[in-house]
Amino acid sequence: MSPGLTEVVAAVQLMELRLVDAAMHVDATTSPPELHLRLKHGARFSRRLDGNRFVVRAEVELAGASGPDADTIPPVVTISATFELVYALSGELTPTEEVLEEFARVNGVYNAWPYWREFIQNAASRMNLPPLVLPVFRVQKPTERQTELPAERHAKGTIRRTRRASAPRPER
Repeated sequence: MSPGLTEVVAAVQLMELRLVDAAMHVDATTSPPELHLRLKHGARFSRRLDGNRFVVRAEVELAGASGPDADTIPPVVTISATFELVYALSGELTPTEEVLEEFARVNGVYNAWPYWREFIQNAASRMNLPPLVLPVFRVQKPTERQTELPAERHAKGTIRRTRRASAPRPER
């Protein structure tokens, strides 16, 4: 009998995480006072490796547009990244690809999220954008009518451009 998601979650360890693709763009001709952010993310089982290891690909994208039609106009800022996560299973578990796909959908973005948050903060700073702090990632349980989690989720938010304050200098 093949192990289910619960057994895989209990027996898995994240062994490696690497950034395999990234892109960013900012329209340098504009400096909007406010950006409306759209965030998309998803993850999928990629492949098995030797022994009891397997790979999950997590893809995330942030897009920011300004104005009242921010949801329908092209963004002035985009930042995207793809992470590969290598997991190892303890023991002799051999889950089906369906179970690994379910694991990827639920856990892939969750495990990559701290690295994505750091990437966003670094990229925003280099693009001379206001500091971006993404919220913590919360895994949502499926409802009775929804038997599986969607492969991709969307979130929205707003950032405002403000003057950066200088930190007070310590007294000597």
